[in-house]
Amino acid sequence: MITRWRALALALALVLCGVGPALAAAINTPPIARLVGGNTSLTEIKDVAVDAAGRRYVLLADSILVFDAGQVGNQAPVRRITGALTELVWAWGMAVAPDGRIYVSEGKGTSWKILIFAAGASGDTRPADRIEGPQPGLSWPYGLALDPQGGLYVANREADSVLWFAPTATGNTPPSRTIRGARTGLDRPTDVALDSSGNIHVANPNAKSISTYPPNAGNDVAPIRRIAGPNTGLSSPFAMTFDQQGNLYVADSSAGELGAVLAWASGAPGGDTAPYARLTGGATELDSPTGVAVDSTGQLTVRGYRSVLTFAPLPAPTPLPTPTPTPTPTPTPTPTPTPTPAVPLKVTQLKVAGKSTGVSWKVTWKAPASTVTGYKVKVTLGKKALLTEKRTKTKITLKRSKLKVGKLTVTVTAVNSVGKGPRTTTTFRVAKPARG
Repeated sequence: MITRWRALALALALVLCGVGPALAAAINTPPIARLVGGNTSLTEIKDVAVDAAGRRYVLLADSILVFDAGQVGNQAPVRRITGALTELVWAWGMAVAPDGRIYVSEGKGTSWKILIFAAGASGDTRPADRIEGPQPGLSWPYGLALDPQGGLYVANREADSVLWFAPTATGNTPPSRTIRGARTGLDRPTDVALDSSGNIHVANPNAKSISTYPPNAGNDVAPIRRIAGPNTGLSSPFAMTFDQQGNLYVADSSAGELGAVLAWASGAPGGDTAPYARLTGGATELDSPTGVAVDSTGQLTVRGYRSVLTFAPLPAPTPLPTPTPTPTPTPTPTPTPTPTPAVPLKVTQLKVAGKSTGVSWKVTWKAPASTVTGYKVKVTLGKKALLTEKRTKTKITLKRSKLKVGKLTVTVTAVNSVGKGPRTTTTFRVAKPARG
């Protein structure tokens, strides 16, 4: 059996010998508590949160479950929000305000919204408020975060952006600020978290990175810090949280064999910097974690697939050296940008030609009256993507070998250097080929 100290010594020896990245030693310890079993009603968990009283909030696709601090094992939630009136069907992310209000990102396809439930809401109850409509610009909203003033940050996954809505935002209201553009480095962001200084931290699973932006950032702004590289151990960083000391915890769904929670000390530099701690290994019972929260004592609550795991506080990091103060440079005035084309308009006359029992189908469409550099074509069966292609011409031939039997949806989106246009969809059917 390898003890923790022997594991640390082995890791140090590998680094000194130049073998592999300088990752922190794994903390392979079991949870101190867990919620699991039929009475909990836990199925496929989407997100977790903890409030100041230690209550644990668990988001499922169609409901919100609330457990009191200290509840463990196969216990039923003390409160649940579920039913047709809630509009919870395809929930993705959640944030809990200090006053108890619950914010949930919800939707699929082209219908997206942020639902806001009143403090203490329970049962089949309507949302108290919402953000919904074309003006908010929601496109697969995922992780949510609230700032101290009640402003809402949204990781807008499909649009590679982060949105900020003022505390008074409601209904069909546009965001007050948007972080978006080539310089941001955002790549399918899934979560956003704020540190005590108001810096905005964003998880980018596709880019295997955590990017940080200054308070109140907007537009096409470059990150002031970026954690990425082999030493970080990041593979698919999905969710983040900060403890009261400013340490950053990242739930990575595919780091190691079963996923991991990686920790960076407050003030740690960016770049290819190893975490000071890695919670991972078979004893942890982690299973592709995509949600993490921390309470006032430092205990971690981690999303399992059908369970909620609680871990003792991780060891405190070694204090970082105090940096020598440097003069703040005078900001360079931002030049007036050269006008750029707008995002493309919607493609029209989208058609699919071919028999349902055939071997191929020809998809054609008409280009919009705007600047277009290409098209994104996506074919789905239900919510499962079967094919995603990029095209420069207004047609594509779909082969049966790439498809499945059923009613399929084809979506075509025009793109240019500015971004993506509205999506156009149509359906067609693929049947089993006739025999004989």
